[in-house]
Amino acid sequence: MIIRHAQQEEMNKIIALYDQAKSYFRKMNIFQWQDGYPNEKTLLDDIIKEGSYVLVHNDEIIGS
Repeated sequence: MIIRHAQQEEMNKIIALYDQAKSYFRKMNIFQWQDGYPNEKTLLDDIIKEGSYVLVHNDEIIGS
């Protein structure tokens, strides 16, 4: 496994991970990330500023 900066072309994969987390939080009655954050604009800004990282295992993004 490696941790590295996220790339713009990976945004769809990262947003899918965010959506999974939001769904899990909702099911667990955790109200974090239920107001639209994080979103594509936030992620793009973070990627441009090199503030977004991904965890990669076997060439697959498994965390952000």
